[in-house]
Amino acid sequence: MLQRSSYRSAVAEQGRRKHTILMSNAAYDFNRLSVSERIQLVEDLWDSIAASGADVPLPAAEIQELDRRLDDLEANPGTGVPWDEVRARIEERLRLCS
Repeated sequence: MLQRSSYRSAVAEQGRRKHTILMSNAAYDFNRLSVSERIQLVEDLWDSIAASGADVPLPAAEIQELDRRLDDLEANPGTGVPWDEVRARIEERLRLCS
């Protein structure tokens, strides 16, 4: 079982993607890039932030929700679905839609 601090750190490291920085005074017109180039730029920026070890705190509401989910998992350890199974379901749905 993950310790709360380890769980929080892992989620904080990955969950920061929802925070947005507006670049209203950007010196470069990003619309000149293709969509795939802009996606790659975002991925590269995110990787550089994650690699820097920047400590961006989670809002209290997110910490409370993570604690609630962790408490639920600890109280009901058999209710979760393994990632491999979830991924297989998603891939199957995507396959059926294409």
